[in-house]
Amino acid sequence: KKNIYKVGCSRFETYYTETNYKKILDNPYILFVGMASQFNEKKILKIIDETISDNKKFFHDIKLLYRPHPWQKNLGIINEKDFENLVLDPQIKEHYNKGIWKIDFQPSLKYYPSLIKGAELVIGGASTFLLEATIMKTKYIVIAIKEKSYESINDSYSILNSYTHLDGITNNKLLEFCYEYNDIYQSIKRTKNKIYPIDERKEFLEFYIGNNNVERYEERLYKSIMD
Repeated sequence: KKNIYKVGCSRFETYYTETNYKKILDNPYILFVGMASQFNEKKILKIIDETISDNKKFFHDIKLLYRPHPWQKNLGIINEKDFENLVLDPQIKEHYNKGIWKIDFQPSLKYYPSLIKGAELVIGGASTFLLEATIMKTKYIVIAIKEKSYESINDSYSILNSYTHLDGITNNKLLEFCYEYNDIYQSIKRTKNKIYPIDERKEFLEFYIGNNNVERYEERLYKSIMD
């Protein structure tokens, strides 16, 4: 263990260095982030879309901004015309609608801070996006719905329980977990009204990605090489 160094991930650096935020949509929006590991995203998007339409007094003019995973294999299955409130993320819309899976497609990381910071809250599976949202102090709902009776990574509950790099996140009060489709509306209401615990956020980020406010990724990497 003395030769193992915790340096973190260079990907997260953008969230600490990029401060030139841009407006993504004119409307306020809930951001839904897709995953490379597929679960039934269309079903959950439909339910959220209908929830927004049925509760306009609560949501007002909020849109549902869908950000597909850039390497998602089942591209092009979500059509804006099938929804009342859904908008495809402008940065990835053209690539997504082509329906071509290319693992070498890599959108600019400088776009992400604006995307997350502009959101009322973020909804998605158990992915590193929940860490990125936490860096940006944006509340996150983890979809973890068990849809199969046998072990599989093709439902959001199994994804949550299969990612060892996110061990322990279910014990953290920063995140809201939605385990049932019929609890989505209440999960959103609880999350919007939740007081963000700043101290827990600091501990959470230090545990999973290191303390970037004190020592940056490149400094940790340099020290590990020179040691």
